[in-house]
Amino acid sequence: MRRQISPAIINSREESLKFVKKDPIESKGSFDRALRFFDNGDLTMAEEICRATLREFPAEGKLQCLLGTILVRQRRPAEALPELEEVINNFPTFPKAHREMGNALLALGRGSEAVVHLERVTELTPDHSVAFFDLSLALSKLGREDDAEKAMAKSYELEPEREALMAAATHQRAGRFGQAEGIYRQILSRNPRNISAIRLLGSIALEMGRIRMAIKLLTQATEMAPDYYGAWSDLARAHMETDDFESCESTVKRAIRLQPEMAYPHMMYGNLLSKASRYQEAIEKFNDALSKQPDHGGSLASLGHAQKTIGLQNEAIDSYRACIRSNPAFGEAYWSLANLKTFRFDPEEITQMEKYVDDDQLLDETRVNFNFALGKAKEDSGDYQGAFERYATGNSLRRKAEQYDPVQTEVIHDRIIETFNEEFFAENANKGNPDPSPIFIVGLPRSGSTLIEQILASHSMVEGTFELPDMARLIRSINEESHDQEHYPEAIRRYVKDGLDQLSQK
Repeated sequence: MRRQISPAIINSREESLKFVKKDPIESKGSFDRALRFFDNGDLTMAEEICRATLREFPAEGKLQCLLGTILVRQRRPAEALPELEEVINNFPTFPKAHREMGNALLALGRGSEAVVHLERVTELTPDHSVAFFDLSLALSKLGREDDAEKAMAKSYELEPEREALMAAATHQRAGRFGQAEGIYRQILSRNPRNISAIRLLGSIALEMGRIRMAIKLLTQATEMAPDYYGAWSDLARAHMETDDFESCESTVKRAIRLQPEMAYPHMMYGNLLSKASRYQEAIEKFNDALSKQPDHGGSLASLGHAQKTIGLQNEAIDSYRACIRSNPAFGEAYWSLANLKTFRFDPEEITQMEKYVDDDQLLDETRVNFNFALGKAKEDSGDYQGAFERYATGNSLRRKAEQYDPVQTEVIHDRIIETFNEEFFAENANKGNPDPSPIFIVGLPRSGSTLIEQILASHSMVEGTFELPDMARLIRSINEESHDQEHYPEAIRRYVKDGLDQLSQK
């Protein structure tokens, strides 16, 4: 993969365009500069360089093909077609041009024509597994499953690791992380530089809450392949879990530069800003995402969340309903509407929920949202029996995802009592952070401490600090930093021995 060039060393737009001269050597230089901007996500500047150079050198096939690629990436496939057609007419054996023509035709819904060009790519590059992989996906979209399987089999034959990766990814999507992890590790034992396996192993660590390991693996993937969007995207998610705002922001910005026309990285940036309580800025980022893909469900729902938080309830309702129109099976949007408390579903929305609520093809979490939302709708209409049935079903589905062991809870509580005993507090009475800021409220979960916090926070001199999730993150960091397998609460002794300043600063 091409190593990314830092934007700092790339000339300004005006300076770059000065290099377009009537000199064949300079046309090659212009291609390189356009490619740098393309790799760094500045598709507008890359397009400008291509068009300016093509005015001087209209027969530059590589440059015109790059222009077609840029237009496809910008979701302008109709504009890409004449550029790519001209390249193919002038250079009929140029595989890249045929591949991009296939992508443009697929984007326009002209699958049969796309397959012709993708088949041509396999003829021109018979040893490239990705050519057969692309062809297989296109054939599958046309319903030609037998031909698709043959193309996929050829892709696997040329690159056996691809088949293993696909099998592992299937396990991962189904939540069978152990099987997926085993396959990824087998691949890496044979090929330690398989970037996809490193990235996907990192994504499993992220799903399992092993955040430190996830960051290590995903950082390794980005260092080995600086233009690997998927690794940067997952790394941003990992940094967000640690509340490392600066690292997450720089990472998500890199993901945006690599795929500026995708909605997802813009949505991630918005989610990061929401997490930092910067809701107006977050709304701008969600709108950026929706400018790329107006029906992006995650961005519409996140926009609604931000609007609701700052009191724009009518706007939030509009965003949630737009999400439902574009994504009828997006359960989170229905539950978000129900959770407004005063909102009432219309009959059509209730019919939609009835359609999806028992669909076992949906994720359990999606069905949980449908059950709770439909339960609220039934409660509002006076159907209390139906409401309780839906709440019960939703809670039953949710229970499968919750890991609670009363015996384990009792054991950990006993360990906490044994560690934080009277002697511990007597020995450490004058240790810790000397900051004079007043603290706070002490309570048990479900005891009303959050309500008390919110009541006090309504006073102008009191601020609610969302400390509850911070404690869980602090405990997780203590466990991750343990080198002797001693975990919280016993691991706190190590901090007592070394001084509590470092821990208290966290």
